Amino acid sequence: MSEKRKYPRIRCQFFTELCDEDSTIGVGEIFDISDGGAGLESHTPFVVGQKTLIKFMLDGELIVLAAEIVRVEGRLRRKFYGVKFVGMLPETTEKVDAFVKKPSQA
Repeated sequence: MSEKRKYPRIRCQFFTELCDEDSTIGVGEIFDISDGGAGLESHTPFVVGQKTLIKFMLDGELIVLAAEIVRVEGRLRRKFYGVKFVGMLPETTEKVDAFVKKPSQA
């Protein structure tokens, strides 16, 4: 099977809050990340095309990213999501890029 991703992903483990514009709607864990998106596990139900804000700590700084759900996969009681980052600010892009390119991550 060929790889469709534009950016390589690295394994990681970040606790994350999932938010709408006003409040936290759930929690999850980012298990891989790239410059363009992430793999996320959560019990919070999402559908493909849904937008959410993802908040997590990266190297001691709070990162807030707008994301769109692009893939949903269920295993047992857990849900796995593929998310695409949308509208990243340049300084946030730089922080994620620096983390992804570090010799040893998370």
